[in-house]
Amino acid sequence: MTYVVATAAAMGGFLFGFEIADISSILIMDNFVKYFNDPSSSSKGLVVSFLTLGCFLGSVAAGPLADKLSRKRSLIMAGVIMLVGVALETFSVNLGMLTAARTIAGLGVGIISAVVPTYQSELSHPAIRGRLISLQQFAITFGIMMAFWIDAAFNTIKKNNFQWRGVFIFQLVVCALFTIIMVTMPYSPRWLMSKGRKEDAIKSLMRLRSASEANEKIMREADEIEAEIERERQTEVASYGTLFGQQFRKLLLGIILQVLQQLTGINAIIYYAGQIVKTTNLTSGDGVFIGAAMVGVVNFVSTIPAVIYVDKLGRRKLLIFGAIGAALCHFVVVITSLIGGGWDDNGDYGYTNKSCAWAGLIFLYAFLCFFAVSWGPVCWIYPPEIFSTAMRSKATSITAASNWVMNFIIGLVVPIIINPLGWGLYLIFGASMVVAAFLVWAFYPETKGKTYEQIDAEFKSAILVRNMVSTSVKA
Repeated sequence: MTYVVATAAAMGGFLFGFEIADISSILIMDNFVKYFNDPSSSSKGLVVSFLTLGCFLGSVAAGPLADKLSRKRSLIMAGVIMLVGVALETFSVNLGMLTAARTIAGLGVGIISAVVPTYQSELSHPAIRGRLISLQQFAITFGIMMAFWIDAAFNTIKKNNFQWRGVFIFQLVVCALFTIIMVTMPYSPRWLMSKGRKEDAIKSLMRLRSASEANEKIMREADEIEAEIERERQTEVASYGTLFGQQFRKLLLGIILQVLQQLTGINAIIYYAGQIVKTTNLTSGDGVFIGAAMVGVVNFVSTIPAVIYVDKLGRRKLLIFGAIGAALCHFVVVITSLIGGGWDDNGDYGYTNKSCAWAGLIFLYAFLCFFAVSWGPVCWIYPPEIFSTAMRSKATSITAASNWVMNFIIGLVVPIIINPLGWGLYLIFGASMVVAAFLVWAFYPETKGKTYEQIDAEFKSAILVRNMVSTSVKA
């Protein structure tokens, strides 16, 4: 039952992924361009980035909401907000309305991005915690993949605006399903226990562990949760003052991790996949949509190993491996661009050599593989693991908000600089990943299979990982 509930919550990840990716191909649909009078690059940047502005605001609000209303009710609220936003997207009559609608939808996505990892981490045993939280990233990549292919399918409708409105209608149906399903899900037993509702927490645990009665195992887990929450109350106050005080180093590491995830270049590629595929000059028309859709396929398929092995390989190794692999891929794209690319007489950047174009595209897809098995899931797994129950929702709302701030900047800036910078954009992303690999090696301890107490003890023992006192991992 734990997997069922975690999967249901991860439907929010599907909406998350679908909402950020669907606009990529919509922006280049003929009927969209015609209806909105051929919007400029800056106008497209606003449409893309204001979703992430809403996501930022939603993720900031998520902490207090999740603590006060519960994790479950916060997700139901997010579903309702997304229903309103996507409905307005569907019936937009101008770019201003579409931008406002995406901001509203972003509020719901922001809440989902912060609350789902917290909810999933509180449902699970430490031995499978990473796997359950990684379902969120799995669902995000599935949503991204479906967005690209549904965009490609609706692009075949050439005669009217259902070409792009139909994409939003599909999303509207999924929003309604997510909201309805979340109503039937149990509350977090840790949240119930933190509110002094031990009997309800035991019932929630029974449902999650598929137990017909409160047996010894259920009662032992309930007592452990109760004792852990009591220890947290005695050692820290669940306030933002505490978070920015004695917990600041953890918070800073969580923020840096999320910022670095965006500096991998992942959302620059997802938001503007169609435009990037166009620069290869290998295809045109519907072929561009297929090329963009393959971004979603590679990203989704490559996430599967992460879900399976994240609790075996650990977080730290995956992050370092992913950063090094991503850096190499970006640098290869730079080299192929220098050899076989450039700007034409109109100032448009693209490849002029077919072999170099194919090599660049292949390594772009290879980058997606490295990202999907590492920085994609682990950046959502790691922050909830290093904070206590009392601080978790507040901390993850801030770390998620930092992700959305960078997301907003990238969504706004990339369409303006992608053509003038050309290969320089990939050089920035590659260099960022070299820095990321060093930072993870130096400052981020392993959290795989450890309790909060073990993780906290390591953080308190030293700043550099090599000087930390290692704690044992429970089987």
